[in-house]
Amino acid sequence: MADVLLKKKLRRMLRFVEQFSDKQMVIAFSQKLRWLYFIELLPIKNHDAMIFYANQVNSQLMSVKGGGENK
Repeated sequence: MADVLLKKKLRRMLRFVEQFSDKQMVIAFSQKLRWLYFIELLPIKNHDAMIFYANQVNSQLMSVKGGGENK
């Protein structure tokens, strides 16, 4: 069972590296988004759509952290 989970995690990490190859973008998003959010974004095939949704998640998180000021 542990091997299966490890392989799944490694596949996600490899997919992450393939889809987020821009180091500066990874740095920017990783400072704002948790790994859980990246995992949810990975199945999105269109790179531009993935970036769009990453920005949307970030905006929503900032809105919640700011007490809903951006609503």
